[in-house]
Amino acid sequence: MRSICLPLPALLAIYLVACGEPAEQQASDEARAATNIERRAKRRIDLGEVPPEVLSVARSARPNLSIKVAEHAVRNGRDYYDLGGTEAGAEVELDIEQVDGQWQVVEVQRDIEPHDAPAAVSDALREVRPDLQVRRVIESDEGAGLVTYIFLGAGADGHDSKVEVSYDGRTARVLTKKRVH
Repeated sequence: MRSICLPLPALLAIYLVACGEPAEQQASDEARAATNIERRAKRRIDLGEVPPEVLSVARSARPNLSIKVAEHAVRNGRDYYDLGGTEAGAEVELDIEQVDGQWQVVEVQRDIEPHDAPAAVSDALREVRPDLQVRRVIESDEGAGLVTYIFLGAGADGHDSKVEVSYDGRTARVLTKKRVH
């Protein structure tokens, strides 16, 4: 007996046709798959490839940031840049994308020490994951007073875990869905 190897998208298409999946659903699934692939397609680029307008926005937002690395992605048909570097000895990452035709910093990330997270945030984390041994905390400032703290560590079972807690200056809330900006 001879076996035939087909790429996964071809197998999926055959399965959908064989199972009588409506054409609209097939198209929807294919579009969703393409979008998910598009979201993950971030690639490192030279700083010279970053549009001057993007660098200008970054420098306006963080004039003391020494930009060292850049990444580019296309998400939902929109250009998206991550610019990383150091500021006052700390690593900082800026996420920049076009919003209503204008380049904007939509997120600023930096590592902090666990004890530097607000007490309300630490309390919310302990309430849902008292077993989490935190190895890293990323502070993600999304503007408009909203900051998300991303706790990375291992649980009592030894498995890696990630817990995100949003904080608006008053209330800390453990997120149950992945953030999207």
